[in-house]
Amino acid sequence: MRSAIGRAETAVLANDAGVRHLYDHDVLTRPLFCFGRVAIASYFTIGANPSADDFRAGRWGAGDLASQCFSYFDRVTPHDFFPNWEAALEPLITMSYASGGLSHLDVSPRATKSLRAINSLGDAVINDFLAMARADASYLFEILAIVWPQVRGLFAAGTITKKKYLDAFLAAVGPSHGFGFRRRCVFSGRATSPLASSKVYDVTFGGRSVPLFFCPVGASADRPGEQEYFRAQVKENAEYLRTLFF
Repeated sequence: MRSAIGRAETAVLANDAGVRHLYDHDVLTRPLFCFGRVAIASYFTIGANPSADDFRAGRWGAGDLASQCFSYFDRVTPHDFFPNWEAALEPLITMSYASGGLSHLDVSPRATKSLRAINSLGDAVINDFLAMARADASYLFEILAIVWPQVRGLFAAGTITKKKYLDAFLAAVGPSHGFGFRRRCVFSGRATSPLASSKVYDVTFGGRSVPLFFCPVGASADRPGEQEYFRAQVKENAEYLRTLFF
């Protein structure tokens, strides 16, 4: 895992100049490939990309990147994103990021402008972000392939720009990296269409399948009622989800 992160960091930095317009210019960042003890985790949350606010808060330094990734929850007070995920998953799994049983991965390791900012800058910038994410997804799937024998479940939520829900993005790019996504069920919730519904997928790689739960509202959502909805989607479906994740 350390060598994979080292190679990936070198590769990302080598082509970063072409996407610098997607970054905030007031903060120096590094590519982040995982959060927590991926080598022992059984469950993984998946997001779009890291937050530049983590760097503004001084949670990352210039030392060994892999060590900082693995020890993130031991050495800093984590971004609010992570307690929000833990609160949502509490009815389903008892482990935390700090315990090592839960870890986090992102589609792109680049801590760019926030998705809200990207969405406000128009179609050209959104399309550039999506092109970057499609290329960077190879790092996500490389890490998943390494840890796949130990993975018992995946959780994803939210969008990757306003043009794409994260589950649809993963299902579209996964096959080119050997990962198949088959929709198992849809939970209607408040959604007016299946695209905006919570879902469960069977994710298959190397002949082994694990469940992925997706919620259309993400752990960073901050509009009134969104975090309550995010938590409710797991809680209301926990009985069924336990049959898949345990």
